[in-house]
Amino acid sequence: MELQNLLKAINDCNNGNLPFNLGNHRSFLFNKRWYPLRATINNARAQCEESELTTDRALLELCLIMDYVKIGEIDFRNNLPVSINQAEVLKEVSKITDILKGLAE
Repeated sequence: MELQNLLKAINDCNNGNLPFNLGNHRSFLFNKRWYPLRATINNARAQCEESELTTDRALLELCLIMDYVKIGEIDFRNNLPVSINQAEVLKEVSKITDILKGLAE
């Protein structure tokens, strides 16, 4: 699986074309939206005819592809990504800023 496969799976989710069960899922934040981790990664892997992964292995795969990974437990009420609000965006930016400051010291 490569980044372009992941981006296509994300686009499938944006369009409501990623099948997954509703309810709470371990998810990752990307472009101000939460995506179901396992379903998105396994969709991307299916594009390459690669086997499905458990949630923990999907997290590892995501970490190998993305430079920054934010994980959370998110309640999905439909088959679309869950958007974050401006306050949540500012909170994430603040956290990333603190990480970068720590690297620069």
